[in-house]
Amino acid sequence: MKVIVSNFNNIQKIGFFLTILSTLTILMLHFPFGGYVDNTYVEENIFKYKCPKLEDLEEEEKLAGRKFTDRERLKKLEYCYEGQYKTLPFNEWRSNEPIYEWFGSIVHTLSAVIFCLLMGFLFIFLFKDKAGKNDGN
Repeated sequence: MKVIVSNFNNIQKIGFFLTILSTLTILMLHFPFGGYVDNTYVEENIFKYKCPKLEDLEEEEKLAGRKFTDRERLKKLEYCYEGQYKTLPFNEWRSNEPIYEWFGSIVHTLSAVIFCLLMGFLFIFLFKDKAGKNDGN
């Protein structure tokens, strides 16, 4: 790395520094340290069994001699629906705790980093010495 940077003139060194600094800033705004959302819970309304109706639950309450709690009602209805975790495609992954929301998307972050690197390489290429001289070095 030192060999490459030592061959740069002063303007190229500034461009190289700004490229590295902006890339690190983008990565910090993305904040990958909090983990990623890479799966989602999908509930499919698949009626495998005959689901109890409200009247059926009221009938059961009468037989039991008490009112069911909301938790008990949900437990009786939960077998009507089937849900599962599905892995998201890579382009839909998101950082859990991005500092700036737009950079939460992995696609946005990678696009910004690639753009930054391309601008840095373009800057270094455009300000290359024609005669191979360094500015006073």
